[in-house]
Amino acid sequence: MTEEESWHWDTICIGLMTLETLVVVGMFGLLGFGGATNESIGAKFQWTISFSAIGASLIYLFCIGSGTEAIFDTPLIRTNKLAKCRALANGFVATVGFVVVVACITVVSQLDLASANAKSKGSLPILGTAQVGETLVAYTWLVADDDGIESATFSYQWLADGAAINGATRSKYTLASSEEGKAITVTVSFTDDNGNDESLTSEATDAVVAKPNTPASGAPAIAATVQVGKTLTADTSRVADDDGLRNVEFSYQWLADGADISGAVSSTYTPAESEEGKAITVMVSFTDDAGNEESLTSAAMATVAGAGPMKPQRNGELPRTQN
Repeated sequence: MTEEESWHWDTICIGLMTLETLVVVGMFGLLGFGGATNESIGAKFQWTISFSAIGASLIYLFCIGSGTEAIFDTPLIRTNKLAKCRALANGFVATVGFVVVVACITVVSQLDLASANAKSKGSLPILGTAQVGETLVAYTWLVADDDGIESATFSYQWLADGAAINGATRSKYTLASSEEGKAITVTVSFTDDNGNDESLTSEATDAVVAKPNTPASGAPAIAATVQVGKTLTADTSRVADDDGLRNVEFSYQWLADGADISGAVSSTYTPAESEEGKAITVMVSFTDDAGNEESLTSAAMATVAGAGPMKPQRNGELPRTQN
């Protein structure tokens, strides 16, 4: 074979190698990455990789079969330079094909690892006593996430019997009387270091119990001199209760010699002639901030005095009294 013929066959061989390489690499690229979107990294993408692997195996077998003549260097190969070049080209294509498959599988593994969210784990203990007036605290030291929580900021929501408690969004919560008999939980929410939104809910507490009652102290007082026709006022400034009086509304009942005076249920009362000579008291009732019903009675005032001497009218007659 002349030098010109040798150059001609070398050119053909190089062209075949380049063409076959581009075709196979392009095929693997289409098969391996055609379905690689954020929404289809799952089963569809895995199927394309499996299909690519099958195709690569077939090409490899074909290339090995063609390359055996090159390996044994038979006279046919020595005299047929094109066949030898094709054998070398097929071997090169097989190598490139498997490199592409390995690269595809590596990419899939990385994408799967990146897309697979490691759910939060651990526990969320609640410290404190489940009793009205007591403060519960949610501790996050046992919350964990394999995606990392070094940059996480926790938000809180307290719940009573599974229903969110309005405004209870801090790490601490003081139980109100409305939670009595209910089980308390808390949910923490955060975004892990991989950008995944996570939440974890604590175990429920025992049912909230009522706070032991601390009896009210002090007593109402009657402001004014007790006298028929003169208005008396109940003064509650000395009433106290350790369970709280912030939301208290007082109700009143005036009494004469310990008996309820009909209709006398406001904070003021004007004694009538029928109360003359009787001891007047006032009973104040209320529900303290812990939900306990309380009542206190004032000290009895001195016997009601009459309205004083009646002055005669201009005609000299005394005014008439109403029966």
